Amino acid sequence: MNKPSIGLVSALLDPEFGGPAYAAQKLLVSLKSSGYTVRLVGLCDEDRRRQVQDFSQADELVPIGYPRAWFPGKGLRSAFHRCRDTDLWHAQMFWDGCVLRTVMHARQNRLPCVISPRGSLFEERLRSLHKRFYLTGAIPLFNRHVSAFHALTEREARALRKAGLKRPIHVIPNYVLPPRQVEAGECRAVLGELGIDTNRRWLLNLGRIARGKGVTTLLKAFSRLPEATRGEWGIIIAGPDYRGYSREVRRCIAELGLRDHVVCCGNVAGAAKDAVFQAATVFVQLSAGEAMSNSVLEAMSHGLPVALSRECEMPAIEEQEAGWLIPRDGEGPSRKLQEILELCPADVGRAGSRARKLAQTEYSEKTVIGMYLQMYQEVLGA
Repeated sequence: MNKPSIGLVSALLDPEFGGPAYAAQKLLVSLKSSGYTVRLVGLCDEDRRRQVQDFSQADELVPIGYPRAWFPGKGLRSAFHRCRDTDLWHAQMFWDGCVLRTVMHARQNRLPCVISPRGSLFEERLRSLHKRFYLTGAIPLFNRHVSAFHALTEREARALRKAGLKRPIHVIPNYVLPPRQVEAGECRAVLGELGIDTNRRWLLNLGRIARGKGVTTLLKAFSRLPEATRGEWGIIIAGPDYRGYSREVRRCIAELGLRDHVVCCGNVAGAAKDAVFQAATVFVQLSAGEAMSNSVLEAMSHGLPVALSRECEMPAIEEQEAGWLIPRDGEGPSRKLQEILELCPADVGRAGSRARKLAQTEYSEKTVIGMYLQMYQEVLGA
């Protein structure tokens, strides 16, 4: 059977949106490396077109339409027409207008269509009335015309069923590429520019700076630690700002008196991102909920043990002793954080080695892309 031509669609291609943009761009590169013809269609602001194009390598970029919050695209129909040799369409996310447009285009052209909601249908993300209203129309349409859904975890698969989606669901995790090791001299120079002291031990929180990501939870837990425990430790906060939430984070740092303990790097990419991972001792993410964090997998691939809230839905971390799961309630975060920071460096290093091994096996590019290709073949065969 000839390799099919695959069309990827994502409203979130700007790296400032964090994980979804990186996931779409990474999938494009991996599928092309496997010998597949892939066309990536996405949205961007006109003043960010060059940056988004350089990052995403998209074949088609169209302006974001109105209402902006729903990410409709101006000119999507023409973009789809220019990609008319595509055999299968795969849309990322769920609420975005371009996802609905992808389903309609696939239906009109009698092509199979896959949707990856990427955590959009978890119960905690369905509280707004406009999303529930959207669901009443989208669910029947998608049940008729979507070939399959892609869930990152079994928990997400259950959420899709609970929302009323009845089409086949393929559970495929995120994956991570082998990390780039930054040469020691370059690493020191980059970290110096970011204000990161290489003689200090660092907790790293890297990801989109947004409400619900647990950044202030981490800061408050750290502030409650005995001075003797936190003395040699600091926190690196890195990632793109989302809807101005960085202001809340900076205010929290000031109110807790942590300015001497925290470095805020902003968004980092390339060598700077790799250098930040190399500088860290433990990766921490205390989100209120995650589908599956790309940043966690990247940290593991760099050999960092990870300390995650249970809501991050990665039980393998605890099962494989590659890190620690932390309760978000009450004094739970500070108590567990103190236990971690008081471990001897050898124990932390062993947990990091197990994290790297887990990333290289369960979440490797080869393993996960094989699962994607199997899904595509099943959808095309059906």
